[in-house]
Amino acid sequence: MQSIFVLFAFCILLGSSTGSTIVTQETVPVASATSPTGTFKLITVNRDSSVTETGTDFSTVVSNDTVPVLIHFSAEWAAPCKTMHPVLVETAKKFSKRAFVGTVDIEESPEVGAYYMIRSVPTFVVLVKGREVARSVGMMTQKKLAGLVEIKR
Repeated sequence: MQSIFVLFAFCILLGSSTGSTIVTQETVPVASATSPTGTFKLITVNRDSSVTETGTDFSTVVSNDTVPVLIHFSAEWAAPCKTMHPVLVETAKKFSKRAFVGTVDIEESPEVGAYYMIRSVPTFVVLVKGREVARSVGMMTQKKLAGLVEIKR
């Protein structure tokens, strides 16, 4: 088990330096008694195509087993995170009925960032049935971000 963790950590470091996407082979349980607490800002697309961001409990969102969850780990002070926000909103519009899309600020919810071993922002993590299936570090186009969600649907 320890060797899997070391390999996983190495892949994350490699991915963060190259800006590439990592699809995890070993799934990481999320919705358990030890799940971190924090705020997930869920992006909701309204009928008139306007967008609303609502703070909700992180563990409630990630424990769903019906649709994938795209988590954008960000920080208020990080310019790349601010740049990625409109791209994230467009992705939320594309997947409005097929995925939950939202943001976790690593300074507002440090337990969540620590749990997912977030070392740089922006980091995007996709969960399916409460398990991590894909991760990407760095800025990307809307097409690549949408592809990340579709990897393990």
